Amino acid sequence: MPKLPGVFLILTILSTAVYAQHATISDKEALETGHYIDSVTSGGSPAALSHFIDFDSLLWNVQKMIPELNNPAYLRAFRKGMFESIGDFGVRLASAATGGSYRLLKEYTKGGTKHLLFRAYGNKGLNYYDYSLIKVGDTIKASDVFIFTVDENFSSTVSTVAKTMVASSDLKMSETERSVARLKELRDQKAYAAAKDVYDKLDKPLKESKPVQVGYIDICHHLGDSLYEKSLEHFAESFPDAPSTYLMMIDLYYLKKDFAKGLTAVDKLDSIVGKDPFLDLFRGNFCKLSGKRDESLVCYERLYRTDPTLAINTRTLITTYAQAGRYDDGKKVIGEYKKTAGFRQEDLDKLYSNFPSLK
Repeated sequence: MPKLPGVFLILTILSTAVYAQHATISDKEALETGHYIDSVTSGGSPAALSHFIDFDSLLWNVQKMIPELNNPAYLRAFRKGMFESIGDFGVRLASAATGGSYRLLKEYTKGGTKHLLFRAYGNKGLNYYDYSLIKVGDTIKASDVFIFTVDENFSSTVSTVAKTMVASSDLKMSETERSVARLKELRDQKAYAAAKDVYDKLDKPLKESKPVQVGYIDICHHLGDSLYEKSLEHFAESFPDAPSTYLMMIDLYYLKKDFAKGLTAVDKLDSIVGKDPFLDLFRGNFCKLSGKRDESLVCYERLYRTDPTLAINTRTLITTYAQAGRYDDGKKVIGEYKKTAGFRQEDLDKLYSNFPSLK
């Protein structure tokens, strides 16, 4: 009898998730939800994302990957720890857009499941979040989210941690699992040279696995551009549709001033996400750095026409107009910029300081 509460909890989670996944979601419902998340998150209420994630469905996805969680004792302990550690998950997701934007890119259907794809750009760079939708009662929620920079669903990330916990608590951790855990531990400690030593000793099949490769790229990033580029190119050959590769390559080619390869990486990322107008900002930057100012203006103007509320592109467009001596065009955009939610007086003051002719 003491195990009944745990069994009941499992059955409740399973029945809720199964019901939710079979409820129909219309295109209209999905888009309304996406626009709502876009609006409130961009409006400064990132906590909405935390409520958007359906905790029980996320846990069910994790449980499917870990048979040991069918044990009520494991499940109770894990559920409590998981809830405490990811209660502010949505806030952390939205933090990727600090100083920038968190925008709905598209709604689509794959394998019978509705998805919402968001793009985040801010102080932490560029990332994409692909939410799998379910219906809980009359409410649209997300059962999981695929995060482009790590190339996996959040439930997979959580399950990796859970598997280590289960194996460690039962003293069942294999030598391979210990090596992988040690690799992560050294990365967390920023002991990158030692982490590479551990990686070098792994069996080839494990070295070539996607999760280990992603971790190895991060290690190489801290050990030199040459090693970093080599690890990225190997990953791209092994996993040509992995979006994280091209997100990282864009950054790498900025640093290396290899602008032609940077443009290629932008185009590949664009094909993976299914066209994102925002990537014209990166195209424009690479063209500008290549000395092709007119081509860069084409990119900035095209993005401005698509979305004049993107402050970073608007400021870049105004700056480039001024550098080209097109002050009247710059002044026109400034007048429109002042009417947008992204307008900041300090940014305008900086533009006036750098280009007095814009006043």
